Amino acid sequence: MNHLSVLQVAGLCTVQDLGRPGFMHMGVPVGGALVPELCARANAAARNRASEAVIELVGAITVRAENALYMGTDDGHSHEVDAGQTLVLAPSPHVRYLAVRGGLAVPVVLGGRGTLLVAKLGGHDGRVLAKGDVLPVGEAVSEETSLDDAPSATALVRVLAGPDVARFERGLAKLTDVTWRIGARRDRAGVLLTGAHIQRVGDDPLPSAPMVRGAIQVPPSGEPIVLGPDHPTTGGYPVIAVIASADRGSFFMRSPGKSVRFSR
Repeated sequence: MNHLSVLQVAGLCTVQDLGRPGFMHMGVPVGGALVPELCARANAAARNRASEAVIELVGAITVRAENALYMGTDDGHSHEVDAGQTLVLAPSPHVRYLAVRGGLAVPVVLGGRGTLLVAKLGGHDGRVLAKGDVLPVGEAVSEETSLDDAPSATALVRVLAGPDVARFERGLAKLTDVTWRIGARRDRAGVLLTGAHIQRVGDDPLPSAPMVRGAIQVPPSGEPIVLGPDHPTTGGYPVIAVIASADRGSFFMRSPGKSVRFSR
């Protein structure tokens, strides 16, 4: 089996794929790549199926091919790396992906290979990647896939009215009339939005309800939280809106401090 070694890493770096659907009733979120479109571009550049496990990176990483490997990155570039050679992904304003032809052959857990940090399962021992880790690479199966366009990190993000929209003054207008910014508090479970506060109508408690990726919850502070792929499967904060599935990649590729406008 071929292997890929991690020589240096800075930031949040995990093994991810397209998720493990079907276990929400057990409290296990679907998970998967923060920006599936960029993950698919890296896999396409490596001539993989879109579902192969890759490295997801918010930061920088240096890897070494222990055998000759064919790699792809989310910018659509392919890299032929000989045995013993290294590949460096420098810091970027958005999340990045590194794919290896054949995919990362970490164990399949509950139908997926991706890392679920909140449960310490999947990926490489259920944790973030670190210097000295060695990742197995699967058997290459040639796959000719199209290289779709990357999402825009500046486009309007469309939303649908959430189940609790009536609990907010002016409904969706308060959300769509404001220029929000990605807060410093962000991880794979959720992203805090800053720039304004959304007031509720009344303070009646809500029963815990199922949650989905892209749901926009409003806690008592009034600062919205957008749920990410590793979100809790249930929650009690009211949901004012849900990001349209086609625009979730555009939202989650934005780094702290970047602006975002929502539209209906």
